[in-house]
Amino acid sequence: MITLISLTQFAFLSLGMMAMKIMIHASSTPDSLPPFTAFLDRYGLWLFALPILWVAYASASARINRGILSTNIARVAGVILAAAIFICFAFVIMLQSV
Repeated sequence: MITLISLTQFAFLSLGMMAMKIMIHASSTPDSLPPFTAFLDRYGLWLFALPILWVAYASASARINRGILSTNIARVAGVILAAAIFICFAFVIMLQSV
């Protein structure tokens, strides 16, 4: 389950970054980007650290499996992280296309 969630996170990040870069370079005025789009354009590659950190957390929770390090909390956190990545990039892409 850890592998599936982490691959989903990486896929959403990769496809989101690619679509955002295409939208930015295809726009006629790349200098007038909305602030959130400019932030993701500049620091988006750092977001690839989030799935790596989540995998470390999920692996530790699979070994310990109690308290804050339970496997159920790790799964929910991973799904929420994947959904947040998808929503952020979908928002940027939809905002840029208007």
